[in-house]
Amino acid sequence: MKCKYCGQEMIDIKDYCVNCGRKLTDDKKGISVGGLFLIFGILIAVSIFVCYMIMNYNTEKDIQPYIDHQQVEESKVE
Repeated sequence: MKCKYCGQEMIDIKDYCVNCGRKLTDDKKGISVGGLFLIFGILIAVSIFVCYMIMNYNTEKDIQPYIDHQQVEESKVE
């Protein structure tokens, strides 16, 4: 392998050139900004959905007396 900056021949693969000291490999580890926004967007959407489901769990039982009461009043008016 040769250094792409100074042309020094390398015996084994290293991260830095022994002659000029420059970094030989481009390690792009991590996550991009777009990927980060995507992950946070998905987390927010899932959180909103879970909150909605928790808040509306068994609400039919809670509002059923009011619905029945309203239907009885409507039948009295007719």
